[in-house]
Amino acid sequence: MAATAKKPKLRNMPFLVKTWRVVDGDTVEAVLDYGKKLYHTQSIRLAGVDAPEVHGSTGALGHTVATAVRGWLGKHEPLVLMSESWDEKYGRLVGDFCQWDFVLGEFVKTEWLTDYLLTAKLVRPYRGEKRQAWTEEELAPIRAFKS
Repeated sequence: MAATAKKPKLRNMPFLVKTWRVVDGDTVEAVLDYGKKLYHTQSIRLAGVDAPEVHGSTGALGHTVATAVRGWLGKHEPLVLMSESWDEKYGRLVGDFCQWDFVLGEFVKTEWLTDYLLTAKLVRPYRGEKRQAWTEEELAPIRAFKS
């Protein structure tokens, strides 16, 4: 009988981010530093948020949100990804990014990326339910956003 690999427990695990690339407003591809010179490129779905798609009718607004994500990540390096869960459907981590900061040698979580996006109304809350079309009321803050 062949042994099956156990899935790693990824809940609330911090990973240092070596490099990153924004795919869209709620997905980032990052090279994660597992320590001991072990790195892995992983797709990350931002936890608890939904952004307009970068293709189709919301494409321009989706690119606006992606640009905001890119700006936030660039201003908050060095970064940590705090994983929340594993997305079985798309094979990616679900988590959030914050700045890696030390105070007296301890990790300090500063601002979270998803908090920034939600406060700026660039995304809407999402917890796995069937996604609905974006309303004009939801899109208005994204149209008005200035980076």
